[in-house]
Amino acid sequence: MHLQSESHVNYGQLYRTPGRLLQRVAAGESIVLCRYGEPMALLTPMPSPSPARQFKALTVTQLSRDAARCVWHANGGQHYQVIRHGRPIARLIPFGTTATERLRAIARS
Repeated sequence: MHLQSESHVNYGQLYRTPGRLLQRVAAGESIVLCRYGEPMALLTPMPSPSPARQFKALTVTQLSRDAARCVWHANGGQHYQVIRHGRPIARLIPFGTTATERLRAIARS
């Protein structure tokens, strides 16, 4: 079973380098967004085909301008679809049990 790579970053990096983080996500990496070392949300590539769940649209500019609010809302259960040039490029979702189990599996391997 192949698990995608994941890394932890402070959500403040969304303010400083949103393009770099989204390039990493576009390459298949999932990024755990943390606040004071505590996982808050997960930035993941868009799956193919797109899931049936409704996501709130969020542009890259909105994400970089309002990173703290977006991560806080994702931590509270909101699911976002990050849009660049009219196309969905990533998801911002709550850091939940599924992500935790994936991280543990990666740590064991």
